[in-house]
Amino acid sequence: MLQYFPTPYPDELWYSVMCRYYIRSGCETLLTVKSRNHFPIRLFFPDSSIMEIVNQLPEGLFSVRDIAINHTLFPYFSRMYPQERKQELINGFSSSAMQTDNPEWRVIARSMPKLKYCPDCIKADQKRYGESYWHREHQIPYMSICRKHGCRLKEHSCKLRQEFTEGPILPEFIQDGTGTEYFTQPYEKTLADVLYSYLTLPIDAGPTQGYSNLFYGLEQEYQHIRNSRVITLDTHRLYADLKSFYGEKITRGFFGKSMPQYVPMKLRNWEFTTPERYALLAAMIGQAPEITFGENQRISHEAESIRVREIRFPTMRQKADLMKAVNI
Repeated sequence: MLQYFPTPYPDELWYSVMCRYYIRSGCETLLTVKSRNHFPIRLFFPDSSIMEIVNQLPEGLFSVRDIAINHTLFPYFSRMYPQERKQELINGFSSSAMQTDNPEWRVIARSMPKLKYCPDCIKADQKRYGESYWHREHQIPYMSICRKHGCRLKEHSCKLRQEFTEGPILPEFIQDGTGTEYFTQPYEKTLADVLYSYLTLPIDAGPTQGYSNLFYGLEQEYQHIRNSRVITLDTHRLYADLKSFYGEKITRGFFGKSMPQYVPMKLRNWEFTTPERYALLAAMIGQAPEITFGENQRISHEAESIRVREIRFPTMRQKADLMKAVNI
């Protein structure tokens, strides 16, 4: 039975909970505890440490599933997964193989060797709880501001990834003492709200079968008729608007030097497995996540394949019937 294990704070990252446990228990380093009690430590994703901890606490105190969904970035990074894949991962939360269950997460984790914090949140947390903690929503990729305080998030990076597990690191230990920056870009608040929703929506919210409200929303502004029959998007104009809205660095980072013609097809078939492209586009056109992942189509479309939707021009007979109806 573990002693002095803390109750997670609202939206606290699981890694942060583990840091506070190690401080309370007097352990020297996280790696020492890992080698002794087999607690693997990961920054953003569910791993077998959750099951190891829950098994050593009073029965029913914590749920492995609830911790993974409410205190890791699992809901965000799995948002675009098919329901079957999500359920497969959820079923594996209580498996000792969870640490290596998803190769995609290992690739993502290599590009995220830093933690972000809000200076104002540190002060508020210390005043309310007597200590600070890592807020999960701050760690979402491309979340650059604190939604609560409207200031820019600061980053703490380690030269070596092992530094995050060699000792408990909490925001109050590494704050740099510089002033809080409240200047933000016009798009950042809108994008932050969309990203936060992608984290906190019910876990089953995600790609819709047979249609894409995001593609339909883009179609209203960027519709392009190709070969007189197939509707696609004007990718040149869409790319130009993305650069104008987000700047060249972000746009090129996700869509390249120019938007390839295959991107609209991938968008309307939900083929991108990471959420960022969908979030960037939805924020730019002002589409709420409840519409993007809604059960009902935003626009009335005929029940036909989403991959190729043709424009159907009226036949001569239909034109004649229409004229008769008008004359009547």
